[in-house]
Amino acid sequence: MFRNSYKLSKYNVLLQHRNQNIVYNALTNAILRTNFDIYDAIKHNRNDYLKVLSKENLQVLVTNGIAISNDFSESDYIEGEYLKTSKGTEFTTFTIYPTLLCNFRCVYCIQKSINRNTKKFDSGVVEMFIEKYITTKSPKKIRIIWSGGEPLLEWTRIKKMTQNLLQLCKQHDVHYESHIVTNGYLLTKQIADSFKDCSITHAQITLDGQPDLHNKLRPHHNGGNTFTEVLSGIRYSSQAIYTTIRVNINSFNLDSFEELLRELKSTIRDTSRITISPKMIVPDSASCNLENFFKPKTFGEHEIALIRLILKYEFRAPSLITSGLNLRCAYYHEYSFNISPDLRLYKCSELVGQKEFAYGEIASNGDIVRYSSDNCIISGHSYPVLEECTNCFYLPKCMGKCVFTFNLYDKKEATGCLVSKFNLESKLKLFLDQKMEQAENPK
Repeated sequence: MFRNSYKLSKYNVLLQHRNQNIVYNALTNAILRTNFDIYDAIKHNRNDYLKVLSKENLQVLVTNGIAISNDFSESDYIEGEYLKTSKGTEFTTFTIYPTLLCNFRCVYCIQKSINRNTKKFDSGVVEMFIEKYITTKSPKKIRIIWSGGEPLLEWTRIKKMTQNLLQLCKQHDVHYESHIVTNGYLLTKQIADSFKDCSITHAQITLDGQPDLHNKLRPHHNGGNTFTEVLSGIRYSSQAIYTTIRVNINSFNLDSFEELLRELKSTIRDTSRITISPKMIVPDSASCNLENFFKPKTFGEHEIALIRLILKYEFRAPSLITSGLNLRCAYYHEYSFNISPDLRLYKCSELVGQKEFAYGEIASNGDIVRYSSDNCIISGHSYPVLEECTNCFYLPKCMGKCVFTFNLYDKKEATGCLVSKFNLESKLKLFLDQKMEQAENPK
């Protein structure tokens, strides 16, 4: 090992916690404790320090990606992995919107301005489209996400389609899995018990606070309350499968988050399958009063406190440290699809139903008919990413900005970024505290 053949990674993140010097690498996901000399050398990007390190210490840094070979380009590697993954066909997600109709009228709904009365969903054509994809691209695994509108309005159709798709995947030796995104209002015990028969392994249901607050933010389309029915749906779902309770956070419900956790803890007996996921709301358009919505940097400051509360009440929390080089959504993946009821195709899930943002449609024979557009939001992401992303320490984690929110906020700096970019140090500290506690109190 030639000590003068190495340099420090540009994706190292430093922090000091509990009298320890910590270095984390966003590309490899490695976390190391170091002595102060190594910590200080990384802090000041002193590549020359690597020349005087012991062979053993240098090997540890290289193994964990903290130091890399001089002839290794991390930027080229990330770009290569992005291109490989974005065009990969082994795993494909089909997000299917069997209806855009909804029984709620949420005040912040991203779809509230669209025409929900599209032509009736043709499940046979969608099945044909998926079959053609399987026979031409030979994926090893497909995931179906049922969304809407409110997908449970079309539950009978979903069950029938699922059985056909399960049979199709069995014929071609393709692994099938499915998730559902629902408001939970129509989720009865009978439906929850049938999730496993439909290979639905995960449900996401939104609850935005205590009854009065939730009912205000997420009323029924007739103006009625929804909290009680949604809570029942969560209870039924979590008895059957893993369930994420999404809590959309804005200035109205931030301070009442702990009250919601108390309510859930007191009313749901078994919470072992429940994850609580506080999320920043993406407003429906730039015409909204954006002052009521948090931007990623501001929300990041609140998220750590919310996660600590989730752990305090012994719920599952979202992963603090996620693996890198993953695509954020279908927008970044050439072979993942958002399919609207009228069979139009969209790259961005936030824009489904806004026909001007469709990049194509599924023809009656199951083929894709692509539209012509130079708009990147319509046609999809390309590499390289924006210049500010190229030089960002967090690039291996996010692979570039969300173009939709970046444009929504007039391309202002720090918009379109993942929240974790702004609170990574706090999440690392919380992660280390958890590991220390597990070591001290093994179960």
